[in-house]
Amino acid sequence: MCTYSRTDSFSRACACALAALVLLCAGRPCPAQDWSPDGRQIAVGGPSLALADVSALLSNAGQPAPNTPAGTPPPPPAIAPLAGTGQSAFPAWSPDGKTLAYLADGQKLRLFDLATQKSTVMDAAAVTPVSWAPDSKSFAVVRRAENGGLQMRIYYRTGGTALTVDLPFPSLPAVHLQSIAWVPNTDNVVLVGGEGQRADLYLVDQGQVERLTSNTGDVLGFTVSADGERVLWVRRSRNARYIIFSLYELALSSRKLRKLDYPAVLPAVNPHPRRAVEAVLTAVFAPDRSHFAFVTRGGPEAGPNGVALYVSDLTGKEVRLLGRGQTLAAAKPNAAAPSAPDAAPPAPTGPDLTGLTFPMTLPAFSPDSKQLAAIRFEEGKRALEIIDIATGQARSAPLP
Repeated sequence: MCTYSRTDSFSRACACALAALVLLCAGRPCPAQDWSPDGRQIAVGGPSLALADVSALLSNAGQPAPNTPAGTPPPPPAIAPLAGTGQSAFPAWSPDGKTLAYLADGQKLRLFDLATQKSTVMDAAAVTPVSWAPDSKSFAVVRRAENGGLQMRIYYRTGGTALTVDLPFPSLPAVHLQSIAWVPNTDNVVLVGGEGQRADLYLVDQGQVERLTSNTGDVLGFTVSADGERVLWVRRSRNARYIIFSLYELALSSRKLRKLDYPAVLPAVNPHPRRAVEAVLTAVFAPDRSHFAFVTRGGPEAGPNGVALYVSDLTGKEVRLLGRGQTLAAAKPNAAAPSAPDAAPPAPTGPDLTGLTFPMTLPAFSPDSKQLAAIRFEEGKRALEIIDIATGQARSAPLP
């Protein structure tokens, strides 16, 4: 399982328990958690799929009250595992809140019915989280084909395949959170893929694959507008010390491209080349698309071996630091550190890994775009943390 880290040490026991999930990540960030459509619960992957009650977590419910008499039954936990789910990653709620899709036991895509508490295997070779259609009747996923190539496949929730498309790129990006997104009001999807460290956007339109960002190879994060008309993305800069990144928007119907007016220099991030981050690693947009979170490596806030989490509006006028973490190389001293500003962090290599650290995952925005949920380690134990975007205040609870 990929994690958000804010400490300097990790336990081997925790890493062994999550070893299978390490292999699922395959060098890409894993969505470790996903909010329910009503914002009341958070699904969290791990040794088993778990559900967190957001209200209970924020109110410290599930913890014994002070001066509780001995022998008093403990209160219900704020976070509880779902029986029979086993090791899991990539949880994704259906828009109607009735089904959870997740990967288990390697690359088995399962659907968990919340009403019956039963799961069904839909695909044995899935490699990304699913993207649900707005009506929850179908979903899209990227899978590994028998010939080793990648395919995009659309399944019906009730069973059966609606569409299978061979993809023209050989791999998924090494540093990216969202790999696939449904285009509302259509049966189309937008995906990100490439080769090596390159990442471009593609549209699957009625079964035909079209490249949207030609020969750029630098997409850090993207989102599709609620009306399905536009794609917005963060474009990597060649040198973040001088230009932090760029924002672009593409109208899908007309293919008209425009660059948003976003500053090259952010006082909180790269005020001067000698006091700036080394690179921006990845980004994720809030559901309302009014702001986005991004991860940087190096710089005065994080240090030479650290990373930092920021949130920004689309104008760059409101940028705030939300948290700090470590690169994998910092958490594991014998791991090789990235040598170039735009290089990806080292990928997990096997079950002997003693720590998975930020930025191998990004936090997940709440449906109202006001909060972030993240996984972190504290004294060798996992915890679910909820961060208030406006105040930066965080509440956390241990994970089972």
